[in-house]
Amino acid sequence: TAIVEGLAQRIIAGDVPESLRDKTVVSLDMGSMVAGAKYRGEVEERLKAVLDDIKNSAGQIITFIDELHTIVGAGATGESAMDAG
Repeated sequence: TAIVEGLAQRIIAGDVPESLRDKTVVSLDMGSMVAGAKYRGEVEERLKAVLDDIKNSAGQIITFIDELHTIVGAGATGESAMDAG
């Protein structure tokens, strides 16, 4: 988290390579993405919508997902390759 926050501060200050100038750093709160979802498909639909927005940003968004390991396999009912642990 500290590294991403530092990067965001450097982008704001303009202290980054040209390829990072004018980029937007977005922290994706996976807890909010999962909250209230009754089925695995709901989480996947929400995530797909966010990823589509990011894809349509023409490379202007840098996405940070903190604590991703805590939600990998969220909503799964059995073992899968994506399940943590």
